[in-house]
Amino acid sequence: MGKCKAYQATNKESQEEGGQKRFEQKVYRDLLAKAIMRHGYGFSWVEHEINREIHAYLNNEVRSIGRNTAKVDCLKLQAQLKKQLKSTLLALP
Repeated sequence: MGKCKAYQATNKESQEEGGQKRFEQKVYRDLLAKAIMRHGYGFSWVEHEINREIHAYLNNEVRSIGRNTAKVDCLKLQAQLKKQLKSTLLALP
């Protein structure tokens, strides 16, 4: 790990912040959308009681979202991925 520049940079940032990463609700919502899409979870998965308890335990700043918000986030992520794919395909020779 002493030779890995990526680890050293991450470790340095963590030390500067007191060893903890700053929580960002947007990143949390994006990660939930990715999980729903990748694993085929239903949108209501974000409303499951134990799921919410786990997330609140991991970080007490988490603001739970509902299934409609999860759906909107997934649709936004899908649109971004579609746009990226389209531009990649157009760039092909």
